[in-house]
Amino acid sequence: MKLTGTYRNGIVSLLKKNEVEADTVDIEAEWDSTLTYKENKAHFIEVLKKLGKWHGQEAQVSADAKEQIESYVKEQIEFEQQQYRQELEAEIERIRKTAVDTTEFYGTLKQKIEMVKQDYIHSLFVVGDSGCGKTTFITSQFNDGTLVKQTGHISPLQLYSVLYHNREGKVIYFDDTESLLENEDAKVLIKQATDTTETRIVMWNTSKKLDNMPNWFVLDSNIIFALNSISQDESMKAVINRAEKVELSFSWEDYIKIMTAIAKRPREVLGKTITSQERLKIVEFIKENSDETTDNFSLRTQYKVENYYVFDRKIWQKYALEILSNKVDELKVIKELLSSGKTVKEQVKDFNERTGRCRATYFLLKKKLKSRV
Repeated sequence: MKLTGTYRNGIVSLLKKNEVEADTVDIEAEWDSTLTYKENKAHFIEVLKKLGKWHGQEAQVSADAKEQIESYVKEQIEFEQQQYRQELEAEIERIRKTAVDTTEFYGTLKQKIEMVKQDYIHSLFVVGDSGCGKTTFITSQFNDGTLVKQTGHISPLQLYSVLYHNREGKVIYFDDTESLLENEDAKVLIKQATDTTETRIVMWNTSKKLDNMPNWFVLDSNIIFALNSISQDESMKAVINRAEKVELSFSWEDYIKIMTAIAKRPREVLGKTITSQERLKIVEFIKENSDETTDNFSLRTQYKVENYYVFDRKIWQKYALEILSNKVDELKVIKELLSSGKTVKEQVKDFNERTGRCRATYFLLKKKLKSRV
């Protein structure tokens, strides 16, 4: 909630009631625009308590004035929601009209990949939710035959073999190989392969047969890992410290923008073409029938809906709504509470009564929802 003149006057009145001059408190700095007026007022009461000035005195408000404030808060929430939608529509229209491609949303990743290709970086970890476009973007940056891709489960011996047979002038890309990073033998090999020294020696002293491979070699290729998440244990931190890391975290709004950029090109599905105009129409349908609480929302959502469209252009919307209407119920409750005008304490109580979940879960989900906005 933005700090309007009405809200500022309310805070000033609160301060004066507790014998604190308004110019001694930086109201603008203390105000949090992500909170409601009541939540901000509760914060200023905490400020007064820290100053030793809280006497339990809140500005007395008549019933008529209270009703006017509540009405104003409701109108302000509706106005901000409408403004947010208008800004999103304007941004989407800009994407439609310009030559923007998905590189705009993966700028840092693009630069780091280029550094890997030019040997400024030996190893790169790319972390992001499933369906955020990691694999598609990474593979799109290589067209010179230097990329070697390895997916799925891989044993330490297979890892050693992949590194050895692609040890010179390659970029070895490990996709969805989280299990590899849970194996201690594999971690030792990865630490060696991601070392920051000028000469990286990969060595494996083992009694096992190495299929005509030496027990050590010099690695002159670079590595990229794409993961949904990274373990926070100490041995994994030692691996990450040797490498560069890029985290991809997209909100619902970001995904809609990326989908719009993707839709500017036709797509082939089983020999059938979906035109750019058709793809943009599908993105518009997705936008109008989803929000931050839609479950498992990602770029894969776009491709699923487009496949429904190609399969049956008469009833594709029915299938699409089945996945778009699948909401994370608890996030839906959080979203309702955040726009209710209730205090945080009241929201937590309401959340507990409606879901049976605790206070900690409320704040965890509140943070998760805000990361999607």
